[in-house]
Amino acid sequence: MDHFDVAVVGSGPAGSTAAGTLASKGVTVALIDKSQFPRDKACGDLIGPRALALLKQLGIELPNDSTRVGDMYLDSPKGRRLTMAAAPGVNYPGHGVLMQRSRFDALLHDAAISSGATAIYDRVEGVVALDSKYEIATEKGKVTADIVIGADGANSQVARSLNLIDERSTLFGFALRGYVESNNNKAIISLLDQSELGGEGRGIFPGYGWIFPASDGLCNFGVGVGVGSDKKAASTVNRAFTYYKEFLATKGIVLSDSAPERRRLGGWLRMGGSGSSFGSSKVLLVGDAAGLVNPLQGEGIFAAIDSGYRAALAVVDRPSSPLFPYAIEMKERHLTYLEATASLQRMALKYPSLFSKASEVLCSPLLPKIIGSSWGLFYNDLIEGAQNNGSKRVAKALRSSAMALRLAETLVA
Repeated sequence: MDHFDVAVVGSGPAGSTAAGTLASKGVTVALIDKSQFPRDKACGDLIGPRALALLKQLGIELPNDSTRVGDMYLDSPKGRRLTMAAAPGVNYPGHGVLMQRSRFDALLHDAAISSGATAIYDRVEGVVALDSKYEIATEKGKVTADIVIGADGANSQVARSLNLIDERSTLFGFALRGYVESNNNKAIISLLDQSELGGEGRGIFPGYGWIFPASDGLCNFGVGVGVGSDKKAASTVNRAFTYYKEFLATKGIVLSDSAPERRRLGGWLRMGGSGSSFGSSKVLLVGDAAGLVNPLQGEGIFAAIDSGYRAALAVVDRPSSPLFPYAIEMKERHLTYLEATASLQRMALKYPSLFSKASEVLCSPLLPKIIGSSWGLFYNDLIEGAQNNGSKRVAKALRSSAMALRLAETLVA
């Protein structure tokens, strides 16, 4: 079979969710990915509360041995710590789950195939719009489809082939991840100072380090950096990665200075809904291909699963014109928040010294505890569905401030 109702390019969380949802509703689906599964992905391996709630709604069960994560800790460059206390929302649990992406992505991919999607393991080289369908060229042949869903990541071939991406306005990030022997049992995010990394810059490093408990005495650790549209700036991540590992060793978190990191892997992120629309005509972009990554902390799993699911529903409900309802849904559910927080990231890239001082104030022990839980709701995009209390009200005020910054940035531009 070389013609399908829908071709989904990319089988990460967004693509597999879209393909599985469509196939379960009787749509013929080609799920195309260059990799066999399981395959690894550069990621912190943290699946947040909203993603867990959506997975439950979709009937996806995670293994019982998955590690739960409640409170998260944000460390300032000077070592101050903010506790981002976890709490259950109205429609999501009060914890996240750590699960290696090789297992998680394979779980979703297998679920899509079990629902009836046809797996094609091949590299996509281009997509061409024909009169009434799309032709997807791969290394081994061609596939045609009435509708295409691009779920192929930050460097989406679907978006590039159909001129749906503008790298000059894209907010890129790059992450480098490994696993180390560690006795750490906390989810820690570390803000770093550029002066500690041996560079010439001053103020806060335009990214952060993280270390999350994994399994078998290992921790997932890494560094992410925001680079705006200048991909060359990602070269700083290697120096920051080495520094952060040595820093964790001096704190006794990494058990040995010489312990080699395992499965070191890097990957690009496209954040803040920047650089592209949500598609054109009968082409829909989902997940990282649509830039649906949180500019504050690089998380994109919930938005990936949610966008894949919503894209599939739009295709089923309006197969002749799925883009409009899908784009409206994404604007309401994700884009407003992402654009506002993207403004904060651009400000941090431009004024690192100012944001370094702001991080010390945020992590000050003199501030009330409500700041930690409020920042956690805002930082992790958990405001929608949170309990109605003081933390939610403060978090909404933070979001309104970010939206005002976004408006000011737009007016100045």
